[in-house]
Amino acid sequence: MKMKFVLLMLFLGFASQLQATIIDLSGDETLTVNPGDSYVEVFMKDNSKATVLGGTIDFDYYSEIDNDSIMTISGGNILGHVFVRSDALIQLSGSDFMVGNIPVGIGNLDLQSLTDLGALSYLQTEVDEWRGSISGILDDGTSIEFDFHILRPYSQGVDHFSNIEIVPEPISLCLLSLGGLLTIKRRK
Repeated sequence: MKMKFVLLMLFLGFASQLQATIIDLSGDETLTVNPGDSYVEVFMKDNSKATVLGGTIDFDYYSEIDNDSIMTISGGNILGHVFVRSDALIQLSGSDFMVGNIPVGIGNLDLQSLTDLGALSYLQTEVDEWRGSISGILDDGTSIEFDFHILRPYSQGVDHFSNIEIVPEPISLCLLSLGGLLTIKRRK
C-alpha cells in the first residue's frame, strides 16, 4: 500500500512539472502571462516582449533575456535568477524595491553606485557582469525576490546597456502627473 502511495505522489509531482511550460520568444514575438499560467526557463531575444500580469515565472532553471528584449513584470510570482544581456531590459512595476538591502527609486538601476554600496558584486572578464538580488512589491500586491546577472559585453566598439528598470505603479504615476498639472496651473 505504501508503495502505491509513493508512486502516486511521484506521478502527481511529475504531472505538475509537465504543466509548466517554457517561454521561448524571438523576432518581435509577444507574450502575456496571466494569473494561473506557469513558466519555467525563459528565453527571449531579438526584440521580443513579455508582460507578466500574474502566474508564476520560475527563473531557477537557466533563463535569459537577450538582444533588445523587454520583460515587464507587474504581478505574479517571480522565482530564482535570470541573466539579462545585450541591451535587454526587465521593467518592474510596483513599490518598495530594494537591491540587497539598499532601497532603489524609479528608473534604471545605478549599477556603479549599488556596487560601491555593496549591494551588487561586480566581475569583469570578457563582459562586465553585475550580480545581485532584488525584492519589492508588484502592482498586484505580490512580494517578489529574485537573483539577477546583468551582463554587458563590449563587442565591435559597441557598449550594451542591459538593465533592470523600476517603473512607478499606476497610482503613483497619476499622482505625479496631477502634481505637475497643478504646478503648471499655479504658475499661470
